[in-house]
Amino acid sequence: TMTPFYESPPPEDETHTAISTGDANDPWIDVASGETLLHNAAYRWDVARVSSLLEEGASPFAVNNRGSTPVDYAVCEARQWQWEEKGWPNGHDCASILRLLVARGARLDHKDANGATLLHNHVQGLIGTALEVEGGLKEMFLVLLEHGNPVDSADGAGYTALHRAAGVGNEKAVEVLVKDCGANIEARTNKKGTALHVAIERGYGKETGSLLIQLGADEEAKDASGRIPRELIAEGMLMKFERNHGVQTYMGKGGKGGGGEEAVG
Repeated sequence: TMTPFYESPPPEDETHTAISTGDANDPWIDVASGETLLHNAAYRWDVARVSSLLEEGASPFAVNNRGSTPVDYAVCEARQWQWEEKGWPNGHDCASILRLLVARGARLDHKDANGATLLHNHVQGLIGTALEVEGGLKEMFLVLLEHGNPVDSADGAGYTALHRAAGVGNEKAVEVLVKDCGANIEARTNKKGTALHVAIERGYGKETGSLLIQLGADEEAKDASGRIPRELIAEGMLMKFERNHGVQTYMGKGGKGGGGEEAVG
């Protein structure tokens, strides 16, 4: 998981002089993390700041000490609480940030070590982002698809972005992926599970599962074990109980049935 060093504008001191003095690339905002001003601006979806930094020569290819680029920060890290709790300005626009970075050569088609695309990581990691509240999710997804990987790209376990969204109960992303991006609602994981299998197995059958059915998901589809989605309800109830009591679960670890989840304490 990529976690920016700062959750609010960084302070100005001897290790953070780039805020007011350094050029667009050096020194770093934080020497220990390797995070640049462009990382920070992309993280905040600050279109004006990203634009000005790029004009000043900031590199869209800059990586922090964990290999994360400004694109990664914009897509996989920005959260709604940035605006609500930190009092940052409104009017942020991730799609515009991505277009600015792409115009300078940034690529949106890379995958992580698990074969996940930017879209995979966004829908799994961010629920209730400002994009969803402000209606910008569709536009951002379309930019990612225009310049990145196809909507049904699968990770190493066969999960598409739709599987991942279903597996964390991200209903807004599920709806946008199917209605606006053309995601295949019957795409199969390596265990032959559909998004509906995954949603129910992970305890999101009532809301996310119902939405998938409304969108046309096959309730009789069988996974590699021959099970239809509703036969996973008991497992979903257990998964939901574990989640509510602090047991973390991850998708794509092998597991069983349609989803292939593995619980990790």
